[in-house]
Amino acid sequence: MTMTNSVTPRLSGLSIARLVFSGLIAGIAVAAYLLSMDFARGARLFPQAVSVLVFGLAVASMVVTVWQGRKAERILDNAPETSDLTSDTAFKEVWPYLVWIIGAYLGMYLIGFFPAAGLFCLLFLWRVARMKWLGNIAMTALCLLTVLALGVGLNISWPRGLLPLLLA
Repeated sequence: MTMTNSVTPRLSGLSIARLVFSGLIAGIAVAAYLLSMDFARGARLFPQAVSVLVFGLAVASMVVTVWQGRKAERILDNAPETSDLTSDTAFKEVWPYLVWIIGAYLGMYLIGFFPAAGLFCLLFLWRVARMKWLGNIAMTALCLLTVLALGVGLNISWPRGLLPLLLA
C-alpha cells in the first residue's frame, strides 16, 4: 500500500468537468443574486432565494466531487494501473447538459417562460430521465402549477417571449 503525500486529490477528467460545471452554475447564481439587488424588495426575494439555494447546491456538489475523488484515490492506490478519463471524454459527458440549459434559456427568450418551461420539462424528463409519458405529464403539470402558484403569490409577470410579441 502506497500513501501519497499530496493534500489535493488526483481528480479524473470527469471530476474536473463536474467541478467546472458546478462552478459555472455557482457563478450564474452569484450573478443572478447581484443583478437582483437593484430590484424592489418584493421583486428581489424570489431570485435571491433561488440564487442562494442554487449556490449552496453547487458548492455541495463540488465538495462531494472532491470527496469522491479522495475516496477514489485511496481505492486506486491499491489497484493496478488503469487508464484515466481524458478531459475530452469528460467534456463529452458534460456538454449535453450545457446544451439543455442553453436550450431552456433560448426557449424562454423565443416562446416565453411558460411554454418553454413546459416543453423543457417534457423533453428533459422523456430524454434524460427516461420517464414514462403518464409520469412525465404529471411531473410537468406539477412543475408548471408550482411555478404558476409562486407567480400568483409573488405577483410575478413571467416573460412572454419574442415570438408571441411578433405575432401579436
